[in-house]
Amino acid sequence: MHLLALAAATTPGGPFDSGLYKDIADAAGKTPWFVHLTASVVTQLGLFVVLGLFALAWWHARRGPARAMALTLLGVVAIGVSYLVSTGLKDIVQEVRPCRTVAGVTTIDTCPAATDWSFPSNHAVLAAAAAVALILVWRQLGWIAVPLALLVGVSRVFIGVHYPHDVAAGDGAGGSGNWPCAPTRACPLDHRGRPPAPRFSGAGNGFGQP
Repeated sequence: MHLLALAAATTPGGPFDSGLYKDIADAAGKTPWFVHLTASVVTQLGLFVVLGLFALAWWHARRGPARAMALTLLGVVAIGVSYLVSTGLKDIVQEVRPCRTVAGVTTIDTCPAATDWSFPSNHAVLAAAAAVALILVWRQLGWIAVPLALLVGVSRVFIGVHYPHDVAAGDGAGGSGNWPCAPTRACPLDHRGRPPAPRFSGAGNGFGQP
């Protein structure tokens, strides 16, 4: 419901209207060709890299304790649910892509088909869901995945195929898709696939006893 309210509030004329999108698209169009190429590569391959990191975590978990595999499978479920929710919202909201509705804009990438709805960004949803799951499953990989996921989202606006609010909603939906698993995965695994050692405090006997 929160995402539906956001969609209603961010139609042209709202706080994140077509003017902001046009400013970004116009600025992107003035950048050199190699920036265009980089943005196109990031938007297409960045998501696969983030998902690939999650696949690496799954491969690593096979040799670890059962808890490691359980946490990874919960992450897979969270990613899948986030994608289904995102796809359902697209069909409900049916927001037309800005590259089809905003006049006078030349985009870096070709505008998707007319029935390929804009809100929310599936790329942002999947990248954010995988990145947050990685933080909860294997923290070291999470620190790589999170900035890459954000870069994927930014690239969707930069190449002209999404409004900023599409990406913001996608990041929120993807990241929050992991919250039901958070209590179970409150203790992220270290690089060896094991829970980190507890930290003791206190003085005297060295075992943290009061």
